[in-house]
Amino acid sequence: MATIYAADKLSKIRELRIRLHAEPTFVSDAEGQSKLDHYWRSLAMLEQVLGGHPLVNQLRFELEAIRDLPPRTRRTIDAQPVRLRGR
Repeated sequence: MATIYAADKLSKIRELRIRLHAEPTFVSDAEGQSKLDHYWRSLAMLEQVLGGHPLVNQLRFELEAIRDLPPRTRRTIDAQPVRLRGR
């Protein structure tokens, strides 16, 4: 049963990453922060129950990616210079 819960949370956090691409500020509001807090608490519980299961490791990876590599906004993407290979 815990494995199914882990798979569900992994699916939901990936959906959240997709949403963050469209709405980068979502995690700044109360609803977004509440969701992230819930996923971090779920991860802590799953690490106790399932240890180093691959789904748990992937969930940690996805959460850390959201924390450490937030999606860029349109403004930051547009500001990036275009570099061509070999030039």
